[in-house]
Amino acid sequence: MTGQRVRHLRHELRDPHSRAGVTLKPVAHGALARVWRLSSEKTDQALAMKIMHGHLRGQNAAEAAMQREHEILSQLEHPGLPEVTGLVSWNGRSALCYHYIGGESLLSVLARGRCRPSKSLDLGIRLMEILIYVHEHPLHIIHSDISPENLIVNERGRLHLIDFGAARIQDDTSRVGGPGKPSYMSPEQAQGRTWNLRSDLYQCGVVLFEMLSGKRYNPGATAVARRAFSANPNIDIDEFLDIPWRAVMRRLLDPDPAQRWPSARSCLSALYRLRDEFALEPVREDRA
Repeated sequence: MTGQRVRHLRHELRDPHSRAGVTLKPVAHGALARVWRLSSEKTDQALAMKIMHGHLRGQNAAEAAMQREHEILSQLEHPGLPEVTGLVSWNGRSALCYHYIGGESLLSVLARGRCRPSKSLDLGIRLMEILIYVHEHPLHIIHSDISPENLIVNERGRLHLIDFGAARIQDDTSRVGGPGKPSYMSPEQAQGRTWNLRSDLYQCGVVLFEMLSGKRYNPGATAVARRAFSANPNIDIDEFLDIPWRAVMRRLLDPDPAQRWPSARSCLSALYRLRDEFALEPVREDRA
């Protein structure tokens, strides 16, 4: 798909004689934009379009965010990331185009209950592999908004990390605090402090905890989810997670960034070791 193809689809939607050949389906909704799935009888490749909300039309900050996401994704090439095809104008609004990723969000998966420990471990490993690529890219990109809504599990069980609208380049030291979903923010993001790659690891820890336990880690009720548990949260990890998960999860979820894993690569090594030990000390499946 190219920008030219998008423009052709847009023309088809205006043309009543060809509109019947185009399917336009809402997929997701965020603060900045709505994501649609576009497909046409003339191609077997579905396209996703992230179209900026109409009320944001012409707002410099919103336009800049769309442009930044396009610039970042255009420099990334990984099977677990969106394959961007262009940034176009759709009825006067910015629209980011990429190949549609089939499957369901992890949010939908978790709505049916917690994941099996083996599946949680597999998805955690895949997420760290994606983050190694993103973090170790020459731009050193921080995703900043890792949550079940932004993780897609396709029909083969492969994980995809989407929505780079909040992503930042690590060398951009002008940013303190940061956007993201309050219940998944690291404490330093929620409290308006400088944040870095280890903030992504904290968010991964929240997601992994929820996969393993079926419980919300930070139920929020906001004021930026109580400043993302400004101190140690009132959750005893040992109550929900058994050995050998506890040490890994305590380190991922430490409120002090300096006490977390120093990198996604080091955390991945720990998850590999956990996988080797899994048959010896599995997580208990029955938990009240």
